[in-house]
Amino acid sequence: MNGLEAVPLAAELTQKERVRRALCREPVDRIPTQCNYTALMGHMLAGYFKIPFGDLPARLDNHVGDHEGAFIYSGGPTAHDHSPS
Repeated sequence: MNGLEAVPLAAELTQKERVRRALCREPVDRIPTQCNYTALMGHMLAGYFKIPFGDLPARLDNHVGDHEGAFIYSGGPTAHDHSPS
C-alpha cells in the first residue's frame, strides 16, 4: 500500500471528526474545506446561490467555522462603506 489508496469508512464522518482526522493524518471520507469571505462578498455569494446569508456556511460546506458567521472577515469594506465621498 502506498498511502494513496482509499480507505473505506463505516459511515460518513461528522465535520468535526473529519477535520480532527485530517489534522492527525488519518484517513477521511473526503477532504475538509473552509471558505472565508468578507461580509460584502458573503452577501454577494448568498445572492448568487439565491439563499439567505445565514445559510452560506452550510452551502459552502465549511468545516472550521461554527456556521454562525464566526469566520467572516469583517475588517474589509461592507455594503454600507460604499457611500459617495
